[in-house]
Amino acid sequence: MRERKRLIDEWVTTYPLRLRPKLNTRRFNAPEPNWWQRVDPAQYGAQWGAEVAAAKLTGYLRPETATLYLHKEKGKRNLTRLVAEHRLRPAPDGDIEILDAFWDFDDEQPMTATVPPLLAYADLIATLDPRNLEAAKLIHDQYLTPAGAEA
Repeated sequence: MRERKRLIDEWVTTYPLRLRPKLNTRRFNAPEPNWWQRVDPAQYGAQWGAEVAAAKLTGYLRPETATLYLHKEKGKRNLTRLVAEHRLRPAPDGDIEILDAFWDFDDEQPMTATVPPLLAYADLIATLDPRNLEAAKLIHDQYLTPAGAEA
């Protein structure tokens, strides 16, 4: 059990420093703050990360930023469609970030609306925002700590 905790801690510490900067981040603004509530990310080959994932996984957080991980298959066309359909505007400091997904699970199950909980947890921890740290703890306790294990 200690190895699992150590592995999670190491991945969460290393991910924002080593892998995330390589994921081709694009930033946008939307005409309205709750635009993401009407989006089915699977339509675009994408999954919610960070704050939106936390809101969907825990029901706790009201997202101020939206993070989408876009899968490579048809990615450029899906990005163009997402931007056009939701009238997103490029903005270097925008509150919407779209990153390339770095994983591809080739299984029969449909894509979930959110990234795996470990990735949502890592994204939230990396922000150092107290709101996000609370949501990260909820994700950790609900999804990353096996039943009966100590945190």
